Amino acid sequence: MLKAGLMEAFLILVFAAVGFPEYVHAGEDSKQESVNEKADTSEGTAEFKAPEYILQSIKIKGNHKTSRSLILKYLTVKKGEVFSEQAAELSRLKLLNIGYFTQVDLSLVKGSKPGRVVLVISVVERNTILVDSVDMGMNTLDVTPRVFGGIRVTEHNFLGQGILLSGAVAADDADQQAYELEVFVPIIGDTKLQLGGGLRYSYGRELFRKGMDYPKDDPDTTLNVRRIGGNIFLGWQFNPFLSMSGGFRFDWIGATGHPKFFEPPEAKPYDIPSSAADFSVRKGDSTLSAIILSITHDSRNDPFLPTEGLKANLALELGSRLLGGEYDYSKFTFAYEQAFPTWLDHSVRADAFFGLIYGKTPYFNKFFRSDLDLSPPRRLLGLDFYKDNEFGDFAISLGGEYNVPIFTTNGPFYRFVAFFAMDATMTGSIAEYFPLKDPNQEGRKQKTKINWPIDLTFDIGVKVDTYIGVFRLSVSYFTDKMRVAILHDD
Repeated sequence: MLKAGLMEAFLILVFAAVGFPEYVHAGEDSKQESVNEKADTSEGTAEFKAPEYILQSIKIKGNHKTSRSLILKYLTVKKGEVFSEQAAELSRLKLLNIGYFTQVDLSLVKGSKPGRVVLVISVVERNTILVDSVDMGMNTLDVTPRVFGGIRVTEHNFLGQGILLSGAVAADDADQQAYELEVFVPIIGDTKLQLGGGLRYSYGRELFRKGMDYPKDDPDTTLNVRRIGGNIFLGWQFNPFLSMSGGFRFDWIGATGHPKFFEPPEAKPYDIPSSAADFSVRKGDSTLSAIILSITHDSRNDPFLPTEGLKANLALELGSRLLGGEYDYSKFTFAYEQAFPTWLDHSVRADAFFGLIYGKTPYFNKFFRSDLDLSPPRRLLGLDFYKDNEFGDFAISLGGEYNVPIFTTNGPFYRFVAFFAMDATMTGSIAEYFPLKDPNQEGRKQKTKINWPIDLTFDIGVKVDTYIGVFRLSVSYFTDKMRVAILHDD
């Protein structure tokens, strides 16, 4: 009951902040527009009726790859209904939102009879086989730095049917490696059902973290973890911008290493242990099973470089032994991104992330600082290549970005956008940020100085939207985090 109540509270909060999209079906909008408007006069009431046009047909131009039937499924205007400008504009926005087109234009022409119109949709397709990410760097987990890298390639519109197929690989020049395959069907037939899933494999290593008591001269100072797992989910699209899904996740975990990795961090009852020392993984073989519930609102005008609209996601992951696993936990995440157009085609993007874990879940399922801030290297497919990468069961990140378009072209380089970004991130444990009071000292003044570490990261560079994907050329690899702290007495 507590978990259900928390989920309900989160839903109320997200929609209080975000709101539902202004989605209006053409039929509903036409009813509203057809209502007679009344104007009071001194002699009585005059009635005015707005003209109505029946949508005779829909013509689509420029779709050489994307099927006509798929495009029609994303439209909120339908043949035979009263035409609505608002529904037509929402249809245009949705076609831009799915990422198959660089341009979408709508126009009306006269139909074969008076009172009838034909909607003409002209699209410019973009290549949908994209390199979503390319990463390279130096692995600092070993005494001798090693090279690591990773790549993800995705077909966002397989066979023109909107099916997403994605594959990714990450590895270093030693033994760390990971692979992942994903598939997503956004529309099943003529229903609003969605279906997706994925498979993954990884073998990675971790080092001792601060707060762990271990012998300095012990040569066996690594945690070795092999994972094989996957997930499957079923979704429902309420309208073009709002969807909800429920799924199941399973991981087989094999862990070996120094015994200290499998012990909880040592601390007296009211000391504050370092959350990055608690790997929370069982020695030997274990399994993780969880159900995942998610709700997403996405009204951005471009999934790659949005200049307007928002994306919000609320997710709840519940791991339990009742599902066949060995880890009991609840994981809540809320991610929010909002883009605002400004003067001279400039835009501002603001984003926020909040995460909280209750219970014991393996370290790779916790919140890593490098996954949230702007300073690389980030984890790749769950592999950690940074020896000082901190993690915990609590995370808050706030960021912003200012974008300035430089120029656009019709060639393989679509757009060049200069940007400046900054981010503030906190990760750790609730015990670190909000320590308990010692009941043995009740009645006495307990003064404890608390250190809230906040990492500030900055980035500046150019984003290039190309035929094969969006690439970010920036100085983040040459900068480091600036850590500040909020000190207060409790």
